[in-house]
Amino acid sequence: MIFRFKPFSLIIFLLIYSAVFSNGFAEENSKSLRWIDNSNHLHREIDLKSGIYRIEQRPSIWKNAGNIKMINVDMLSFPKDFENKNIHYHAIKDGILFKIPGTGMVYIFDKTKSELKRIDNTYFRGFNFHSFSFYKNDTLFSIGGEGFWSTNSTLIYFDKNNLEWDKVPSKNKGPNSIEWDFGGYESKRNTFYALEGRDEFKSNDFDQKSIFSLDLSTMTWKELGRMKTSYFSNPTQISIFKYWLGDFFLYLDGFHTSVFLLDPIHNKVLKFEGKYAQSNNGSKEVFRDKDYIYFYKESSNGNSLDSMHVKTFLKDAVEIGPMYHQANVIPWNYTIYVIAVILCLLSVILFIQKKKFQKLIKNLDKPADFSELPPHLLHVLKYFKEKGKGVLISTNEMNDLLQIKTNSFESMRQQRAKDLKALNDFFLLNYSIPQAIIRTNSEKDKRITYYGLDEKAHRVI
Repeated sequence: MIFRFKPFSLIIFLLIYSAVFSNGFAEENSKSLRWIDNSNHLHREIDLKSGIYRIEQRPSIWKNAGNIKMINVDMLSFPKDFENKNIHYHAIKDGILFKIPGTGMVYIFDKTKSELKRIDNTYFRGFNFHSFSFYKNDTLFSIGGEGFWSTNSTLIYFDKNNLEWDKVPSKNKGPNSIEWDFGGYESKRNTFYALEGRDEFKSNDFDQKSIFSLDLSTMTWKELGRMKTSYFSNPTQISIFKYWLGDFFLYLDGFHTSVFLLDPIHNKVLKFEGKYAQSNNGSKEVFRDKDYIYFYKESSNGNSLDSMHVKTFLKDAVEIGPMYHQANVIPWNYTIYVIAVILCLLSVILFIQKKKFQKLIKNLDKPADFSELPPHLLHVLKYFKEKGKGVLISTNEMNDLLQIKTNSFESMRQQRAKDLKALNDFFLLNYSIPQAIIRTNSEKDKRITYYGLDEKAHRVI
């Protein structure tokens, strides 16, 4: 069906569409970019409308530090629900690099020039709310996010030459999505760790989710294992208070009543039980600078900033178990190694069996030499040769062939056993036939024994 609009109708339609579409972006009111500065571990802020630059001297005590030159800053480009806590910022040379989740916008604050400038040329937006970002080798990366009724674990990077975002393909599939605030980049191993996020086709309980890692050196995802959540007050619900601190997660459980260290690298959970265990109560922001963890807290009595050395945290933390149940996944290279070993063993076994078979055929085909056998044993073999394959003889007939002349039953049994053993030893030694003389019981009367000659032995004679 083709819709046709009159010019006036088209204008009305465009006005309504523009009004609805623009409702998803910020109104032109007072919003700001706020970040933690490493010089005093307190906030700094740029008002996006006025350009006023403010510095927090002490918790909640601010001073104006002048005006910033604004270049290509458009308030209407920001999402309507944009807040300071939603931005991602990274310290770079001479300034701060900002990324606005849910958009492709990238800003640089140049301290030396006192200017804030948008540097990207992107237009596509809305797919990466609640994404993660990290900065390495002078490149800004973003991973995961949600939007347009879908979630993803896609890794993208900001191309400084084209001033646009581009995808970094991985070698295998990772999680469908990444849980909000439950991910982080570890620089020493060049690896990103994350808890898988929501999936409308799977259970979204905390204890049903797995921890994943993405090795950025090989661009390979790995499922480390399913989360072990029995330590927490609610094993099925994820706490909203979780912070990545460089190489572990700080997990505040039960509205800050318990503090845990979650280490995906070494697969362990530590519970903090030191004298500062409650020092994080009311923490609005938790962050790390080198060897110290900082807690920025807000309360009715005023804001405060506390800090703790990482060694102090570890000293007062007790390991209580693994972070995840390790996935039973055998690496592909190990699998290939095991298969190769099995194939080698099979080749050796087949080679040995082949040699044995060749030796047996050779023995069977060589001329028979019975000169060492006594006449009465040759008489038995001659009888079997004349009667043909499969013939069976009774015990009494065997005694006659062996020329056993005695009336004692036990003496006959011993002599018969001795002679038959001599025949079997002869065939085993010369032709590798372990049991040339076969014993079998009568089907009608199990007490009656019959004797026959093995097929291979018959071929020899």
